[in-house]
Amino acid sequence: MGKVCALIPLFLLLAMNAFAQSLTIDKLERNPIAQASKDVAFSALVEGTVSDPQLQVFVFVFQPQLGGWRPYLATTDYIPEGNGQYRWRAICQFGELNGKGVGATYQIRAMVFNQATVHAGLSAAAVDHALKTEVVVLKRVK
Repeated sequence: MGKVCALIPLFLLLAMNAFAQSLTIDKLERNPIAQASKDVAFSALVEGTVSDPQLQVFVFVFQPQLGGWRPYLATTDYIPEGNGQYRWRAICQFGELNGKGVGATYQIRAMVFNQATVHAGLSAAAVDHALKTEVVVLKRVK
């Protein structure tokens, strides 16, 4: 009985890792993010992976001329890649089409939310507790 009790924490740890969510940004304009040029035009394709296709992925872009974050809803594939992750894609805009924002620096970050949170509205508390990627810094050049 003592051996079984000693294994319970191990099983709990394995179970928690099995249900852990993951989220990445891994491509910019179809190039791996590490090698991609961080110079963008008015719009750019941002891609990544998420562990659960039922979650809603949003890419937030900090717009310096607005002084705030603008959300872009991503579309997620329902067929997993070979590693069990699901690919998401979002087209994000940087500044305005008429050239406002050229030369500015933008920050992007992906976040995931469950359907109930999205329907209730993305409150500050929901954003604070969301699974997030690291911030990627881009510069608009055209």
